[in-house]
Amino acid sequence: MHDQWEWIDKSCSTYRTWSRDRETYNDVILVRYTRGLLETGSGSSYQVICAQGSVRIKVINTTLTWERALEYCKKHHTGLLQIDSEEDQAAVEHWLKHDNTVSDGPLWIGMRRSIIFGFWIWKDGIVTHNNWKNGNQPELPFAHNCGAININDYTWTDEDCGCELPFICEEEI
Repeated sequence: MHDQWEWIDKSCSTYRTWSRDRETYNDVILVRYTRGLLETGSGSSYQVICAQGSVRIKVINTTLTWERALEYCKKHHTGLLQIDSEEDQAAVEHWLKHDNTVSDGPLWIGMRRSIIFGFWIWKDGIVTHNNWKNGNQPELPFAHNCGAININDYTWTDEDCGCELPFICEEEI
């Protein structure tokens, strides 16, 4: 959807969940993201929000096994969420803190343990950045094979792939 709205970095704005009391201004500045709603203002006294990068995330509150969540995300989006850096981790934390649709408990992300080699992988490579609880990567023989992110502290956890959990998809924009 291309229209007159754009982020400060000139990327296309497709988010349309405005707060109910939105007023129309000639030169609208997006000033705040609160409880899943964009709010507007006519001045520059607030911090301007912007988009960077080419991926957005979508929390899916339907519970599925890790494999079924992966299939769902591939079919309807790009794939399960991949967190490659501290910047990605901070962006995900920020999004989850302000997304009022997030359920309790861990959410599947696109990380799994290689059964053959034992290390953790994303769809296209080895996990190099990590945010494991207590800084400790789960090791064999006690590790489960699929990765999730905790909602309460945004650390990663290993879970049984057969458990049904909500999940986070990513999509290219």
